[in-house]
Amino acid sequence: MSEPADAVLTTCVNHPLDATCCQAVKSAIAALDVVKESESIVLYAECNQGIGSGPFTDLILKAKDLKQFAHDIYDFRNFVIDQWQLEELAKAAQKAGIYFYAEGISKDQQTDLFVEPLDTPQAGVERVLEKHGSDAPIVAIPDGPYILAKLEPEELKS
Repeated sequence: MSEPADAVLTTCVNHPLDATCCQAVKSAIAALDVVKESESIVLYAECNQGIGSGPFTDLILKAKDLKQFAHDIYDFRNFVIDQWQLEELAKAAQKAGIYFYAEGISKDQQTDLFVEPLDTPQAGVERVLEKHGSDAPIVAIPDGPYILAKLEPEELKS
């Protein structure tokens, strides 16, 4: 692949990497190097154990603005265990819109996770096709955390 994609569809492999939103973030990060700025990541995870650890859940539900969160973590007094996953989610959400399908987290609660909830897995594909068109470049990363997706280096393109 030599150009970034309009959309990336990614999954979290299986348990334990799809057990919580905290773990699922790793699949969104896998998409960052291959998705265009301001475009779409569709993330699929079971999340049968909810959002994540107590500290991560409290932190993400307390955060109202990811840019402010990213600024505030430079003050060591704001350190929270598992904040690194919210830092990673902030990177992904600032680069692309994240559509999220997770059976184990209610859609109401997902709206507080800086993602756009999906009703079904198919809804993610439909959103991408509606937004980008049927001929848009789309990348699938089925095992998100285990894949190092990269663009072809400039010198190899010719």
